[in-house]
Amino acid sequence: MTSSRIVSAAGLAVVCVTLTAILGASLLGLRTVVDLRGERVTHEALTAAVRRVPWNARYWRELAFVQQAFGMHEAAATSFRSAIDRFPACARCWVGMAETELARGIDPRATLDKAVAYGRSSTTVRTRAAVVYARLGEAGRALAEFSAALGGHREDRRDFFVLLHQIYDDSTVVEQVLAPEDLRSYMPFAWRERPPSAVRAAWQRLVETGQEDSLTRFHASWLLGRGNVHEAYRLARSAELPLDGVELGDFDERGRDRFDWTFERVDGVRADVAACRDCRHGDRALRLRFDGNENPHFVGVRRTVPVRPGATYRLAGRVRSLEITSARGPQLLVRGVRRRDAHPSVDCAFEARGPEVRLTRPWHDYSFTFAVPDGCEGVRVFVARYSTQELNRLIEGEFWVDGLRLASVSPEQSAD
Repeated sequence: MTSSRIVSAAGLAVVCVTLTAILGASLLGLRTVVDLRGERVTHEALTAAVRRVPWNARYWRELAFVQQAFGMHEAAATSFRSAIDRFPACARCWVGMAETELARGIDPRATLDKAVAYGRSSTTVRTRAAVVYARLGEAGRALAEFSAALGGHREDRRDFFVLLHQIYDDSTVVEQVLAPEDLRSYMPFAWRERPPSAVRAAWQRLVETGQEDSLTRFHASWLLGRGNVHEAYRLARSAELPLDGVELGDFDERGRDRFDWTFERVDGVRADVAACRDCRHGDRALRLRFDGNENPHFVGVRRTVPVRPGATYRLAGRVRSLEITSARGPQLLVRGVRRRDAHPSVDCAFEARGPEVRLTRPWHDYSFTFAVPDGCEGVRVFVARYSTQELNRLIEGEFWVDGLRLASVSPEQSAD
C-alpha cells in the first residue's frame, strides 16, 4: 500500500477528533478541563498543581494533554518530558510526545518505539501509535498496531471501526486489519454503516473462515432489506428458489426466518391458527378475530416469497367470514419487495389487492392475479385489513384463510 492511501491531510483532523472521542477524552478541546480522579480540573489548576507538586507525573501528563488539545505543541512536549522524567514507563506520555513531535516536524519513530514498548497491553496507546504510523505512511506498522489494539476493544467497537475506515479503504480493513476472530463483531457494524460491496467482502471472508452459521439469519435479513430476495432465500434455506409456485397454507410455519409467516399484535385484532373441521386443506387454518372496538390498519400477518421477475402469478386459497360488521373488510394483498439500489424503473413498488370480505359467507374460493415488474425478486403476501374513514369504521367478527398458494401462470391464464 502506498502512503497516499493512508489518509489525506484534510482527513487527519477528522481522524484525530474521532480518536479523541474513542480514547476517552484525554484531549478535551476547548473545554480545557480534565477529569482527574472524578474531579473536573481546569488548565489553570493543573498549571498550579505542577508548581506545587512538581514530582507528580500524572499532573504533568494531564497538563500536556490539555496543551496538546490547544495546539501548544512546544509546551506539551515540555510537559510530556517532565512526566517521563518522573515516570519513564509512562506509555501514554511517550505516545503523546510522538504526536507532538510529528506536529512539529520531528521524526517520532524512536519515541513511538518507546510508547509501544511500554504500552503493549494498552489499547489506548496502541491505537494512538497506529494513527501516528499511518500519518507517517508506514502502512505495515500502522496495520500491526491497529490489529493489536482491536483486541482491547471488547465491548463497543463501533468507534474503533469508524476510525479504521477513516484511514483505510474497505478491503484493507477486512483483509489486513481484522483478524478472523474479529469478523463476527465487525459484521453488525458493516450491515449498518458500510456499503454493500464492503458487507459482501466481509461476509465472504467470514464464510471462508467457517464462522457464518450463527449470523446467517441476520445476513439474510440484510439482503432482504436491500431487496436481494433470491440471494437471501438461498442463504436462509439452502434450497433452490420456488419460482413456479409455493404452498403458503401452513400458517404454523413461523419464526425460522423471514420466509416463514410472521404474526404481529395490533389492537383490536387477534391472529392465530385454529382447529377447523370443515377445512379442505388439513384441519387447521388462519383465523383473524376482530373485537369490535377498533378501526385497525392491520398488515400483521405476512410472508416473503421469491418470485420470477416479469412473471405473472395467481394468489389463491379459500376464505370464509363470520359476522364482519364494518364498511371495510379484511382481504389478501401482495406488495413488491423494493430494492434499495435499483433504478426507479425496476423499483418493485407495487401493490395488488384481492376483494374485501364482509358479513357472513361460507368457505369459498378466493384468488387474484398480478404481474411482477422486471427486476423485482420478491413479494410479501399479507392477510390484511385497512382502516377506513367511513361512518361504520369499527370492525367485529372473524376471517378465516385456508389452503393458500402462490403459483406462476401464463398471461392467458391470468385473464381467466
